[in-house]
Amino acid sequence: IHLDAWILTTGIDNGISKLVGEGISHYSLLREYPNKVKCIGMTMWGTINENTRLRLKHTSNGNPPPLCERQIPAKIEEDRETIELNHTHCILFDSGKLYDYLSDSQRNQFVIEACKDTGDGHT
Repeated sequence: IHLDAWILTTGIDNGISKLVGEGISHYSLLREYPNKVKCIGMTMWGTINENTRLRLKHTSNGNPPPLCERQIPAKIEEDRETIELNHTHCILFDSGKLYDYLSDSQRNQFVIEACKDTGDGHT
């Protein structure tokens, strides 16, 4: 079986994105096809919660200490999203705004550009 499909979601840990990520994880385990299907979460940096942003900043190389500090006071409880961990890839766009949501235009442009690159056998 040749399964080089790409599935694009918002990549956040609720709703359809969560179900898709979990479904692909279960399918991979049951069918013994690890990472054959690429599940790509595409969302805005400002959509995810402060704790997730801090965790990503700390695990990335090259962030100076001032960039790894909280932007939102810890006493303020955020009702924001986390990244769905069963996705194989996550692309975060940054508009410079908190609570900004990704429009379909960014996903559409990603698909257009990915489809142009046919030389590597992935599209």
